Amino acid sequence: MLLHIPGVIAPEQLPIMLDGLNHARFIDGKLSAGMAARHVKRNEELDQHDEIAMHLSKIVVGSLYHNPTFRSAALPQRIATPFFARYTKGMAYGDHIDDPVMGSGDGRYRCDVAIT
Repeated sequence: MLLHIPGVIAPEQLPIMLDGLNHARFIDGKLSAGMAARHVKRNEELDQHDEIAMHLSKIVVGSLYHNPTFRSAALPQRIATPFFARYTKGMAYGDHIDDPVMGSGDGRYRCDVAIT
């Protein structure tokens, strides 16, 4: 099922998000790809350990938790840290299926809903 939820991020948060994305450190997106996706993934993602990425993640996750449409549609028990991807000329993310289990070690969890 596809569900479009407009306005998840408040308008006053958008300049903060854009400024953060313009100043954050991006790394090879293959580093977060599963075995199958690694072969078709050509993009860059914010370094999950970057301070800016952590700040932007809090904005996104907080916005999702406070959105009644999202909550009623997804029924989230947990929201994983979002990935911020960018694509420049020649980059693409080919056909793939998201891994149903993400994380590592004791932090593994099922990922039943994907958000773009």
